[in-house]
Amino acid sequence: SEVSNMVPCYGISQDPAGNYIMVMKYMKEGNLREYLRRNYRKLKFYDEDEYGNIKSSKLKFLQQIIQGLKDIHRKNLVHRDFHGGNIIVGISKNVFGDKKNTCHITDLGLTKPINETDNGKVFGVVPYMAPEVLRGEKYTQASDIYSLGMVMYEIITGCPPFAQSAHDVNLALQICQGARPQFPQQVKYPQLLIDLIKRC
Repeated sequence: SEVSNMVPCYGISQDPAGNYIMVMKYMKEGNLREYLRRNYRKLKFYDEDEYGNIKSSKLKFLQQIIQGLKDIHRKNLVHRDFHGGNIIVGISKNVFGDKKNTCHITDLGLTKPINETDNGKVFGVVPYMAPEVLRGEKYTQASDIYSLGMVMYEIITGCPPFAQSAHDVNLALQICQGARPQFPQQVKYPQLLIDLIKRC
């Protein structure tokens, strides 16, 4: 069944060596991290057209990503590798031919039902991993929500969390001890979003 804000999969094939290949919709803009690197300064926080429809904006991206993760969780699944590199930005057109960018969640290779155990395996991108996962505990929907908070931080600030730190065991220990990415002081961000990110 189709999940909103997911990259559509058209089929699966196998090459002569026996490797499986997924045929998915081409997303011209690449992943969220690369898109933000190229477009952060011109991407408005909130933008709407003359009819009150929200256009491509940081807030619209957040809405689409949250809806996609909500749909995954509604199916009793856990993504387990949720970060800016696994969110793809595409282009869609409305009936008038107006283009807008849309965010889609991808890389569901580690996605599993919530009741499946991980046998203590730890995988993911350290700055986006929940402290309990770094301690070897089970991945849960709550750990996806922590990762969502880090993705939200990246969209709002334009910078991946802990960008100045090596993604190593020292960073993992700091996260387990309560370290969280700091918001740059020279920029004013909406307090409501800062509070929401902290709740994640």
